[in-house]
Formats: sequence, C-alpha cells, structure tokens
Amino acid sequence: MKSYDRCEISRLSADILSHVISLTSPKDACRFQVISPAFKTASNSDIVWERFIPSDVISRVVDPLPVFASKKDLYFHLSDHDTLIDNETMTFKIEKKTGAKSYMVRAKKLYIAWADSQYWQRVRSRDSRFGEVATLLSVLWLEIYLNFNVKDLSPETMYTSYLVFKLEDDSDGLDDPQQVYVDTFYGVESRHYQTVCLQPEDEEILLEENEDIRFPKGRQDGWMEMELGEFYVNKGQIGVVGMGLEEIVKLYSKSGLIVEGIEIRPKMCDD
Repeated sequence: MKSYDRCEISRLSADILSHVISLTSPKDACRFQVISPAFKTASNSDIVWERFIPSDVISRVVDPLPVFASKKDLYFHLSDHDTLIDNETMTFKIEKKTGAKSYMVRAKKLYIAWADSQYWQRVRSRDSRFGEVATLLSVLWLEIYLNFNVKDLSPETMYTSYLVFKLEDDSDGLDDPQQVYVDTFYGVESRHYQTVCLQPEDEEILLEENEDIRFPKGRQDGWMEMELGEFYVNKGQIGVVGMGLEEIVKLYSKSGLIVEGIEIRPKMCDD
C-alpha cells in the first residue's frame, strides 16, 4: 500500500495516536506531520504539546502568559522567549528540539562575596532582562557562585553553565586568569576547575602562555558569556550542582565587571 492512512497504526483513534506521539520528542512530533493527514492532526493536538510543556515551571510564571490557540503555539512561544519566574529572580526557556529546560538566574540571587557592601553596586539596566545588574566597583577577593537544585532541570540531559556579563570601558584587574568550576554534589563533592580570562582582547597574548585557557564569547543579546563548566543530570537525580568564578589568590584591585547572572542551558543548544 502506498497510503500511510491504510496502515494499521492509522486505524488508531486520534487520541491514542496523539498519546503515542507525545511519548517521543518535539522534534519527532514535527516530523510525524508529513507522514499522513491523520498523523498531522494527531501531531498538532494539545494532547501532544501539553506533555512537552513543563507544568511545574508554568505555575511559577510571574506575568500571565498570552492566550494561544493551541498548546503547540504556547510551546513555541516558551522556546522563543525568556519568561520571568519565581518573583523575577530567574527566567525560563524551553530548548525547541528536545523540550529541555534552561534558566537564567539574576545577579541578585547569586552569592557574590562582599555584594552587600561598598565594593559592589546594584544598578538599573535597560539591557538586562531583569532590569538590574550587579556592578563591581572595587574588590580584592572576587568570588561569584550559584547552587542550583537539579530537580528543576531536565533528566538525562547534559548542561553547560555560563556567567553572563559585560565589562566597563575602564575595567581594571580582570585581564589576568581567573578560575571557574562546576561542583556536582551528588553524594560526593566533585569540583572541576578551568582557567579563564574575562578580557577577550587578551586572548592572543595569554594563549601563548597557556593553551588551555578559555575566553568569553559574544551573545546575540549584546552580553558576553564565560563557560563555567558542564554537568550531566541523570534520571531521578537529586541534589545540588554548584558553579562559579573566583580569583582569591592574587589580591589586587579588580573593578568594572557587570554581572547579569548565570545561565544554565542544555548543551545541545550550542550545536
């Protein structure tokens, strides 16, 4: 038979076929649409796309979401836009192909050494999705980190974390190597350090001295991001993953760092 509508699976009711498709992935659901009219109808149903939308996060949204004609439209809205959650302390987004969850945690929610002192200042910013950033005035001990509960992440997913920041034109003391790390507190503490430099213009000079050093990359939103590290979330995983940046050895003055937050996103977003 040439027609897929005559195959055995097409004899299933639309609801059952939709349920079967909902057990796959958003990418597969889109592919199924070209098989036949029956598959197209089932693949576009709310039964399928509601399963791909994480209800546990939707309940934490700050502002009411727009009303859409279908759950599929809502899904793609959540994959194309950063949505504020948890009293505007984080934004949430869905990775379009897999449905994996990603987050940006604002600077105010991070642990920043000496943040509540004269060394740092919280500044309003139109460039930030949160409307506010943390600006480093002057400090000797630079330490920024975040502990994040893995229950809020998608299981069986490799994640990468990033410090999202800018540098003021007159920034100082940030051209020497810093240390970044990821801690996986899955029963046993495991910290993996990597050497980085926040000044992208120093890349050619420092690479001659250390081939393993990493540098920031520009983002489409106008910010820069520095990779902190990677970690994998197993199915049923519990615990906390930590991530951060520090320079606590060379105690000289550092200034001009503007921090928007730390982003945690599935690694496949970078493919």
